[in-house]
Amino acid sequence: MPVTQMSTATLTASIIVVGLVVVFLVLILLAVLIRVLGQLFGRVAKLEDSAGQDKNPAPVAHAPAAAAVAPSAAQGIDDEVLAVIAAAVAAYSAQTGVQYAVRRVTRSKARSSWGLAGLRQNTNPF
Repeated sequence: MPVTQMSTATLTASIIVVGLVVVFLVLILLAVLIRVLGQLFGRVAKLEDSAGQDKNPAPVAHAPAAAAVAPSAAQGIDDEVLAVIAAAVAAYSAQTGVQYAVRRVTRSKARSSWGLAGLRQNTNPF
């Protein structure tokens, strides 16, 4: 049917449908492309990691992290919080193979995360 014989509503509907189909096909194509590139770069990173590591790495001795934590009861920090911080540092040390120690734990005098988020939200330009 020629364009001159189509009603305005039919023409509008067909243009909308064709536009939506094209947009969604392009989005699907982009999603597939991103997934393929992610898998490709993931394989390349694994190959580089396996090539860069020794076959038998030397064992790393770790000191107990609890011994490295200085008492901070005077600062009002609970012992459980210190234990959690020390455990996190010890886990990170074991993961990276580098020895870390907690020397001091102090409270921050800055705004809390919630306070910063509220400040940022209320002062953002439109």
